Amino acid sequence: MERFATYSDIPALRHIRKICFGDDDAYLDRYFSTRFTEHNTLVYLVDNALIASLTILDAEVISPERTFSVAYIYAVATLPEFRKKGIAEALSHHADKVLQERGEKASMLVPSSAALFDYYAKLGYSTKLFVERQAYDELRDLAENADRKLTFRVVKEGPDAILFGLMKYY
Repeated sequence: MERFATYSDIPALRHIRKICFGDDDAYLDRYFSTRFTEHNTLVYLVDNALIASLTILDAEVISPERTFSVAYIYAVATLPEFRKKGIAEALSHHADKVLQERGEKASMLVPSSAALFDYYAKLGYSTKLFVERQAYDELRDLAENADRKLTFRVVKEGPDAILFGLMKYY
């Protein structure tokens, strides 16, 4: 069952993030005190246990051609023992419905590994996003720092660019 997370879900969400991403307590403290709200994180439950999550953050993409708002799909995570059962896909489809209802025009994500690019392409994420190599290391800091707007400066593919994300249009 999918639903929006509540503040009472934070301990379970922290557990998922530690298991799936290795996030430390300091990072999680900053993230949950600055970015988490009850309308931006979807969770998946099995037998009333929270086993997966997906967060939707407001962001902006700045390209050489234009600047536009986008929903940033962040920290898609499923506990290891529940993977390969379609749970992340179900959360992604639920997020698509929520975003369309909100009138969003596009969403983007940054896969945590190269292997996930093909997985997300199957879910409709087809536009490749590139950033300059030196900007890549700053991406994690954006998600935890609520004082900074989530802004992604993308560039065209080239020798000084690195593939970092995918986009889907609605």
